Amino acid sequence: MRDTSARGFLPRRKLLASLAAGLASLAMSLIASPSEAPAGQPRHLMGISGARIPAPAKSPPHRMRIFRARALTGDSSFVAAPDASQPVSPSFYGLNAQALFGLPPSQWDAQLTKLAATGVGTVRFDTGWGGVEPRPPSEGVHDYNWTRLDQVVAALARHHLQGLPIIDYAAPWAESDAYGTEPGFSPPADPNTYASFARAVAIRYGPGGAFWAQNPALPAMPMNQYEIWNEENSDHFFHGTSAALYASLYADARNEIHDVDPAATVLVGGLVPTQNAIGWLNKLIEALPSHGHEIDAIGWHPYYSTSRETYKSLRALNSDLAAHSLDPPIVLTEVNSPEASSQAPLLHELAETLPRSGCNVSGMIVHTWSPPPDGEGETPYAIADPVGELNGAGLAYSSAVQAAETTEIHSMLPICRTPTLIRRMSGSS
Repeated sequence: MRDTSARGFLPRRKLLASLAAGLASLAMSLIASPSEAPAGQPRHLMGISGARIPAPAKSPPHRMRIFRARALTGDSSFVAAPDASQPVSPSFYGLNAQALFGLPPSQWDAQLTKLAATGVGTVRFDTGWGGVEPRPPSEGVHDYNWTRLDQVVAALARHHLQGLPIIDYAAPWAESDAYGTEPGFSPPADPNTYASFARAVAIRYGPGGAFWAQNPALPAMPMNQYEIWNEENSDHFFHGTSAALYASLYADARNEIHDVDPAATVLVGGLVPTQNAIGWLNKLIEALPSHGHEIDAIGWHPYYSTSRETYKSLRALNSDLAAHSLDPPIVLTEVNSPEASSQAPLLHELAETLPRSGCNVSGMIVHTWSPPPDGEGETPYAIADPVGELNGAGLAYSSAVQAAETTEIHSMLPICRTPTLIRRMSGSS
């Protein structure tokens, strides 16, 4: 459901921006104790959900530190939070843009201008292994076609957006078996072929990569995060959902990427909480060579209609990781509500609370920017229409993002643990 009522407010953008900042401060006080909110009634800011807020100038990203919290019970799990008294970095917030890159490249810049104006700094997209390497290597020599992926990365760089590539899905020649009418979702028969592709992506688009050397006029926005597959605990995207097979896929790809860029963050592909994600993750941890200690970060895909359910899933994930003595950051590489009526309040509240939730969340990437092209039907999760005009959910998310990026953060919220039990470690990591 789209909300176009905001168009009449465009001439008053400065006034609304000032109002938004004041209301955001009020909202912060209202959600200071979210655990006290009645069930099914998330605290959120409704007064500006219909206002179009101008994007602030991009500021240099503030380094996200991992603060160690030690509760009286001896809890020593990490929590991710912005530096003390710093606004949230634009790189914390993002959007999925898979459908956008299904449009002709001539339309990308107009859309990305509007996407960047929301205030987000990160864009998640598919790399499309099968399109880049349509044929198997010959005598160990790979033949890559980077044309389309170069166009995607260049477009993001022109708009100063950080790309988060999903290393997906299996090239047809590499699949272990066919998967109905949707090729690519069977895991590769040989994890080494997948790892080689992951390495090639890092070599081309990572720091000092060949792409940047070939395009010196572009703003340098090298890749520093890579997501290994997508929803691999779902049979739809990973036929068989074998945690042991995925362990080989992740470990091999991570080793290859780190060999190229030791500072890169390699994410476990976004897990679906409602499909036994915790049990599946436990099997993955058992199967990994270092029993999970090699995990750089974990992707998480909470699709709940209330913040209460989203927080509950994060608490469960944190608790399970702590049981394994693990503390990797969590990135919500996809998040939204399955109910259109709750998308605006949910996205607004999560954008406000997650950076200081104590849940070790280091990123929030909403699914999704726009509906699929070519008459494939509108996804109920799109926050913008086919030409990039924000609907109610998009306006709510954007206003919260921009408020967070211009407001200093002084306190944590009692979502995953009590703020008084968090020892702030500004100045150390």
